Amino acid sequence: MHFLLLLFISFSTNIDFLLCRTGSPTHSPTSSPTGSPTHSPTSSPNPPTNRPTQNTRKVATKYEAETYSSSSANILVKTEHSGYTGFGYVDYGSAGTYIEMDDVDGGMGGVCSITTNYALGSGTRYCSVTVNGVLVQGDRLVFGATGTWATWDDSNTIQVPCTSGPTNRIRITAGPNTAGPNMNSITVTTDEVVPTTNSPTSSPSRSPSR
Repeated sequence: MHFLLLLFISFSTNIDFLLCRTGSPTHSPTSSPTGSPTHSPTSSPNPPTNRPTQNTRKVATKYEAETYSSSSANILVKTEHSGYTGFGYVDYGSAGTYIEMDDVDGGMGGVCSITTNYALGSGTRYCSVTVNGVLVQGDRLVFGATGTWATWDDSNTIQVPCTSGPTNRIRITAGPNTAGPNMNSITVTTDEVVPTTNSPTSSPSRSPSR
């Protein structure tokens, strides 16, 4: 009996020893995620912008010759020959006679073009041009024969300096060595600003990255 009791105690001691050696399995500690996820900053789209630009266009304005502001002596307004516009035409006298137009629109200023509509039975005649009191040098209006006094045609075109807006005074003088034609109208071509606006544009935005 004593022998069996000693054997049982010895067996139990060995079991306890083995359990102490092996122990329970251990795990490496893990850290739980903390805080909220972070996102890369994103750029806000720029507000639409309108970019004003300037364009120009040619504008031709016709002035009836018979509506002149002032003239020399021996200038007549007639209706004898058909085909004119307005209520008549100007019959120039001898060399040195002139008509003057005030308040001629120069558009945005700079260089303007002048041409005239006229009739001349035969021969060739000339007119000098003065703008705002200054004679246009090196160029003049030339009037070739149109065949009959009732046949109207355009003269050559000359370039003249002009100021912006309806501020110009243009004088057309016959000669210096010839009389003038029958003049129907004067056309002044200028540059005019046409304001435009580009379509709104916006910068692209980037998607958030994680």
